[in-house]
Amino acid sequence: HELEDNGNVRISCPVDGCTEILDQKDVKKFANEESFRRYERFTLNLVLSKISTFHWCLNPNCGSGQDHYHGDNLPIMTCNSCGQKSCVVHGHTVDNVCKECTQLLEDEVNRQEEENRLATLRNAESASEAYVSQLKQCPSCASRIEKNEGCDHMTCRCRYQFCWA
Repeated sequence: HELEDNGNVRISCPVDGCTEILDQKDVKKFANEESFRRYERFTLNLVLSKISTFHWCLNPNCGSGQDHYHGDNLPIMTCNSCGQKSCVVHGHTVDNVCKECTQLLEDEVNRQEEENRLATLRNAESASEAYVSQLKQCPSCASRIEKNEGCDHMTCRCRYQFCWA
């Protein structure tokens, strides 16, 4: 009765005056198979709901949930099962409301894109510096010269000749 009518998984012993809570094996002993499956599902849901980073998907057709570690910094959770986007701070789907949280998500995406762009620039800058460090100046006209093959005997465009080494 406690399980079927009230959805209660903390079921007290049915003996008069006993306040002990039945454990899983006791419930399995007294409940039919369907009721016991429901008991296990309710128990699992209760345990998951006590995890502070766990959030249920707000899609009424889904019934799934997952950990969302980003909290208020990035409150938009995308369900791994159905793809529904939900705001874990305000408790509604992003499709409906939550402009401020959508802005936080966009800001985070922009921040990551900027980090990627800066990393690309740093890599290109490092490659340029590495290339320039391989060049030498002509002792006569100070033009930059690249040695790409052959011996150390160099001839600049100003016709000055020198040894690369």
